[in-house]
Amino acid sequence: MLKIAKQGEKRPMLNKALFKLTACFLSLMLLVALLFFCLSLIIHDRQYFEREYTNYNLSETMGISTEELVSSLMRVIDYLEGKADDIRVKVTINGRETLMFNEREEAHMVDVRNLYIGFKTASWIILGLYAVLILALYKTKALSAAFLYASAISLILGLLAFLWVTLDFSSFWVAFHKLFFTNDLWQLDPSSSRMILMMPLEFFYGIVKRLALTFGAVWLILGIVAGIHLKLIKEGA
Repeated sequence: MLKIAKQGEKRPMLNKALFKLTACFLSLMLLVALLFFCLSLIIHDRQYFEREYTNYNLSETMGISTEELVSSLMRVIDYLEGKADDIRVKVTINGRETLMFNEREEAHMVDVRNLYIGFKTASWIILGLYAVLILALYKTKALSAAFLYASAISLILGLLAFLWVTLDFSSFWVAFHKLFFTNDLWQLDPSSSRMILMMPLEFFYGIVKRLALTFGAVWLILGIVAGIHLKLIKEGA
């Protein structure tokens, strides 16, 4: 009888631990979803890209007007969003009209688009699940505590990723593509690929910086809300 009683006591504890782990995991996924939404917001800022292309003088370097560079980039973004059927854009390079992207770049963007849409769909699903959790658990401290735990984990992972990018960007870039792509279409020639030339490392770092600031602001606001909610629940207990 004593053994049965002890086993019965273990089950609620196990269920509670499993629930906390699930809430923490969903909170972690929420942060990933928010990161994606922040990126989606940033890449639609046409004026920002116009300023960046002007600052880095890419028009002179590539022999393409800034307007055509920005239009080509926005066409790629529209393609990712499903607003364009392809990325076939004609541009004038050093006085000669040609297609902006080659066949390999177009083929790679098919994979990128599938990945983007997959992330977008998953992000909305996660957001929906989290909204249900909020409605179900807003009177308890479980979700706020889980969010703060997930934030701490994300901060550690983010710092590790930042160190990796800073110390060896090349290996990070290769690892990222090998993780998400099953072919080698992403291996473009940096000396001739206009998709690479139009997004130099400094340009990429600028986008990452904006993403970090935007996501950081959202993250901070949610962290403060979670902290206040946790405090109010504890005071009311």
